[in-house]
Amino acid sequence: MWQNRFNRYEEMAFKGRLYCLFIFLFLFFILIIFRLFYLQIIEHSYFKLISEENRIYSEPIKAPRGCILSREGKVFVGNRMGYSVVLSRYGFSKKIVGKLSKYLDIDEEYLLKEIELRKSQNLADILISRDIPDELMWNLSENLLNLKGVKIVKEHIRDYRHSDIAAHLFGYISEITKSEIKRKKKAGYLMGDYIGKIGLEKQYEMTLKGQGGFREIETDAYGHKLRVVNEKKARYGSDIITTINFKLERRASALLKNKKGSIIVLDAKQGDVLVMVSSFGYDSNQFLYNINVEKLYDFNNPNSPMLNRAIQATYPPASTFKIVTTIAALEEKVVKVEDEFECRGGLSFGQEKRYAKCWKKEGHGYLNFLGAFKHSCDVYYYNLALKIGWDKIFKYAEMLGYGVATEIDLPYEARGFLPTRAWKKKKFGVNWYNGDTVNASIGQGFILSTPLQVARMLLILLNENKAITPFLVKGKHKKKHKKSKLKVATKTKDFILRAMFETVNDGTGQAAAVSGFDVCGKTGTAENPHGEDHAWFLGFAPFDDPKFIVCILIENGGGGGSIAAPIAQEVFKACQ
Repeated sequence: MWQNRFNRYEEMAFKGRLYCLFIFLFLFFILIIFRLFYLQIIEHSYFKLISEENRIYSEPIKAPRGCILSREGKVFVGNRMGYSVVLSRYGFSKKIVGKLSKYLDIDEEYLLKEIELRKSQNLADILISRDIPDELMWNLSENLLNLKGVKIVKEHIRDYRHSDIAAHLFGYISEITKSEIKRKKKAGYLMGDYIGKIGLEKQYEMTLKGQGGFREIETDAYGHKLRVVNEKKARYGSDIITTINFKLERRASALLKNKKGSIIVLDAKQGDVLVMVSSFGYDSNQFLYNINVEKLYDFNNPNSPMLNRAIQATYPPASTFKIVTTIAALEEKVVKVEDEFECRGGLSFGQEKRYAKCWKKEGHGYLNFLGAFKHSCDVYYYNLALKIGWDKIFKYAEMLGYGVATEIDLPYEARGFLPTRAWKKKKFGVNWYNGDTVNASIGQGFILSTPLQVARMLLILLNENKAITPFLVKGKHKKKHKKSKLKVATKTKDFILRAMFETVNDGTGQAAAVSGFDVCGKTGTAENPHGEDHAWFLGFAPFDDPKFIVCILIENGGGGGSIAAPIAQEVFKACQ
């Protein structure tokens, strides 16, 4: 009886377990069915898209950038064919990456990170290294059987053919960064693309870059290409023609060899930049690929080769600013051209009897206005400054473009600096004194300007007070020539032009004279508390019908008449 009772108990327990198993299996199959329904019906479109993305990959077709040409059609920047190393997203291993890193001399961990980053863009091939040397190309080609997934492709490479004479103008391109891609989402950039970083390459990026194309390629489960599903051809970038005169640019570059400074030549009527040289310079080709620590040190050495001294460096304009003070004195009628002042080598002024020196220690003696201008007598201008006052000089300086950017079609232009009374009070907590006015009247003190600003000042004066904007690219830069607020009487303008002629023929600028070309100009020597003085020359030619404006700045060069003027002579000879 006990045995029967036990058997019934076992039977009931077995049925209970069987029932639970049935319930579990039933729920499990219901869950499977629901999951299949969810994946195949509800999420069908999404997973189909994922499947297509795993089956079809996009292979970009790079658009060659447009060329940068001189006004005569000489190619400054073009393209050449080179070899690059790419890696198929399938079929390679960490071992292959290790081998490749040794061939390319690239850190393996860095290479792996770059591969993972670029794999996220769903590209069939991942760019590893661009523009490899021919020797490395042949070496890799011979060993491709042992480098599964590695390919060598031929592509367009940027070619800076005359980086030695105009690097600061066209700048350079370099690989786009993550932050740049985020800012330019709509422009279609991808990791591995190159973008203008500075100069005309940056300013006209959207013109030069063109429009990339693509191939959509179907692959099998092993990543082997089966067919091209879709293709869009690349559209070449557009060329830009600069205003630069190639021969003049080369000559000016040679004149600045081993010197720090800038030479600018403008078309005196239209504002075309015929020459813009900044020295020291750099080789734009070095920025394209494989920048290393040693190269970066070279780019940031004490000579500041990356600095475009024509538009980014600021200096006291020195005696070239006397043109502004002359205009203010004549327009405000505080002096007549025949009025004389005596120069004994300096001037005492104010209740505190401050003493301001002239550059000529023994003095110039008695001079009228023309004599003071052509011999650059500081004492004469000190007297003018005390009669005019800074506010009126400031007014004319502002009208002539000091303290504001020229808006030339280049990025990162400096504004220069034109001080005000309020600025000094805020900056130093003291008032503007007569000593500040005296210093400013001869282009010293707080005033700072770029060489291009100094050149534009003369451009405005020569063109009936038109606020002409210097430009570098024909047909692209929107000319903003408009009427300047400057109002200068004809006799004031005539006096300044005549005085500049006399400066070169019988004054401090005689070293700039060119036989038969009637060069006119103004020299300047900017005091530099950190080293040798800076040498200036600003001029135009010919006198009767100005065609060329020349502005020269030699950093730490010394005197304007002895250093900058002889260089100006050579530039004018080349223009003749």
